Amino acid sequence: MARARPRTAAAAATLALAATVLAGCSDDGGTPTSQKTSASSQVNMDMPPGYPKSDVPVLNATILAVTQGTDSASSNWRVLLQSTDPPAKVVDDASGILEDAGWKVGKSPSDTTRTLTRDDGQRVVLTAREKGGGTELLYVIRL
Repeated sequence: MARARPRTAAAAATLALAATVLAGCSDDGGTPTSQKTSASSQVNMDMPPGYPKSDVPVLNATILAVTQGTDSASSNWRVLLQSTDPPAKVVDDASGILEDAGWKVGKSPSDTTRTLTRDDGQRVVLTAREKGGGTELLYVIRL
């Protein structure tokens, strides 16, 4: 039996934990259909097929994991990135990129969490936290 590389296993565990913690922020109810982890790929270069790059552009940072789930009414994604900037700056920068793509800022319970929406009910929740001398940013996307 092959052993998982520690970095890949840690990224997968982090995404699973973050998805569990943020489950209350997203009512997607979807089941994962694909997963990709890479500790060194750059944003928008190695996103999996079907990821809506032009609709939901993400921060230029290291991709830790990407998962997709679907239910009968929508497509759902979770993207976990790593940055060297502080959490509040990472959320501000990611939010600005989404605003430039037509998203509207909604509720922001803290400077490290932000919800963005579109008129058609689509939603992105951004949550950042300090981790290992950097910042992890989780996008929870419901299209």
